[in-house]
Amino acid sequence: MTKPRKSLSEIGGVSSMLADKPKVESTGEPIRFDINKLHPDPDNREDIDQAEFAELVEDIGNVGVKSPISVRSHPDPALAADGHYMLNFGHQRLAASQLNGFTTVPGFIDNTFTRYDRIKENMKRVKQSARDIVKFIKEELDAGVSKGDIAKGLGKSPAWVSQHVTLLKLPEPLAGVFASKRCDDVTVINELSRLFKTNSEAVESWLADPDQEVTRGSVKLLTEFIETKADDSEPGEAGDSDTDNSDDTEQTEKPEKKKEKETDPTKFKKAIVIVEYMGQSAQLVMTKRPSMSDNGWIKLDSSGEELEAPLAQLKLLELIEG
Repeated sequence: MTKPRKSLSEIGGVSSMLADKPKVESTGEPIRFDINKLHPDPDNREDIDQAEFAELVEDIGNVGVKSPISVRSHPDPALAADGHYMLNFGHQRLAASQLNGFTTVPGFIDNTFTRYDRIKENMKRVKQSARDIVKFIKEELDAGVSKGDIAKGLGKSPAWVSQHVTLLKLPEPLAGVFASKRCDDVTVINELSRLFKTNSEAVESWLADPDQEVTRGSVKLLTEFIETKADDSEPGEAGDSDTDNSDDTEQTEKPEKKKEKETDPTKFKKAIVIVEYMGQSAQLVMTKRPSMSDNGWIKLDSSGEELEAPLAQLKLLELIEG
């Protein structure tokens, strides 16, 4: 026989039912981990700014760790069973805590962590060095991952990945500059590599000075110097009068023909292509070889910075005479 159901008034209402349940409130507090059971990831970034780390040690000594670290269960089952963890993020915070004599550090557990998560986090939170990025990309390529998949995993464009891949095959002088931390700017190294292909002696001589700074500004000056030197070495239009064996008629005809050519209103002396890239006006650099056939180099009007960009993302604005 079916028992009659109680009415809502007999039950006492929903509020009375919920009142009997214990309340579970989240404090939002991270877990306190025993420092002795936390292990750095051997795959963590290698380039650390020692001045910034010293500031971090002092700050944590004064106020403690305000930004919790992230950990995952240790890959060794025995250590994991004993409550040991491996770091995802926070290697410098852990090291600074150890130097300050702390025994615990706040953090959260994230067992979904991947290598891509770390490098993306470091690119946002700290100055991730180009050397560490190139090292990561090389490891992924060696593991059979395509450049397209690497770009997708890092949330970057294929052109960005290609720029870093070119640093894996630098000529010896430039490889030394990059490896020794003398320059960590991908754009600068790629520009030097371009110059080296046609002016290796000049670039090597320039780099031989240990006090020479390798920056965007200094490389721009080097480029202008090389181009000016090349222009000065070109033979004169009319030739040397002491050695010129041509007759007077030939000497007067050639400049006239050149003048007619220069004043042709249907031709540009120098064409400049103005484009728009991500809302910014820029000039298309026609003399610089891109790393991929569907890319091109542009020079931003606002800053003068030169960068490689996909041609599909460029909007042609106008063609002017330089």
